[in-house]
Formats: sequence, C-alpha cells, structure tokens
Amino acid sequence: MLISLSRSRGWRVPRDVAIVCMKSIRSIVELPPAITSMDRNYQRVGYEAAALLKRLIAGEPAPAKPILIPPRAVQVRESTDFLAVDDEMVSEALAYISRRLQKPLTVAEVAAAAAVSTRTLQLRFEAVVGSSVSEEIRRRRLEAAKRMLEDKQLNVRQIASRAGFGHVVTMNRVFQRELRMSPSAYRAQMLGDRG
Repeated sequence: MLISLSRSRGWRVPRDVAIVCMKSIRSIVELPPAITSMDRNYQRVGYEAAALLKRLIAGEPAPAKPILIPPRAVQVRESTDFLAVDDEMVSEALAYISRRLQKPLTVAEVAAAAAVSTRTLQLRFEAVVGSSVSEEIRRRRLEAAKRMLEDKQLNVRQIASRAGFGHVVTMNRVFQRELRMSPSAYRAQMLGDRG
C-alpha cells in the first residue's frame, strides 16, 4: 500500500521516500522494491520473558515500565538502499551507482555521469556522504549481496555476479573485511531462524 501510495504521488522509492516495516513481509509482497524490515530478536525476547516469569513466580513485583528489546538487526533491502542528500551532483552520482551496480564501475565513470572531474566528485562525496565513491560502491554491493543471500535459490557465484563483485573471491574478501565472515556463513546465520 505504501509503495502504491508513493507512486501515485510521484515519489520514487527509495530515492524520495524510504519504507521500513517492523516485520519482514518479503514472503507476502513480491512487488519491487523489496521492503527493508526489522529482524526482531525473538531469542532474546524469549530469554527476557522467561527471566521475568521466574521473578514473578518468586514473588517479585512486576516491572513499572515495559521491558524493551532492541531488534537484532535491520534487514536492509531496496526500499531504503538510497542515500538522500541535498547536493545535486552527489545525488546524481549516487543514482548512477545504483543503476549500474551490477556492472564494472569506476570512480571516473561515476564522475563522468555527474559531469565533473574525478577529484571534484571525490571531494564533494567525502564532504556530503562521509566516505569515498569507491567505499560507497563497495557498501552498496555488499548490501545487495546480503539481500540476495536470503534467497536460497541463488548460489554464491550468481550472487557475486549480480551484486557486481564479478568474482566469488572478491565478494569473499569484502565479506571477510566488513563482516568478519564468508558469504556462506552470513547466509547460514540469516537463514538459521527460518530454515
């Protein structure tokens, strides 16, 4: 409904508006873009509930305030995979990166698409985004690969190609550096609760 409403008003998801749901609706809604969701920490909720029950049975009073359990993680998907910035040149560069993520992509290409020199783009990008153009490309590819790893139908080689890494070795290197685990270990961790 939010995607349809946004489109009817001319808003682009995620460029103009980001959508985050409290629970994953991926299995219900296949309409693009895929919706970012909270990965609730059900295991910790269970432990906290058991501990509270134990205290109540022991005669302790109920807590005065609710016990809040933060989510385990945010499952970033396409509905929030866009950085909103006021700088038009940087915004154009980010849009170009998003459109071309699956293909080989150089900083010089991104600068040419934004109609500026590589040096100008790098300086503006660092000032506005807080990272380099290369770091943003790597971050986007990592997020795309993480999303695809939730799909058991895709193998790691297909994911490396579709996320723009080109080779499994390159994707493995980025996963190890950024997440301290392999793509396969990440997949096992993410699908562990869901089988």
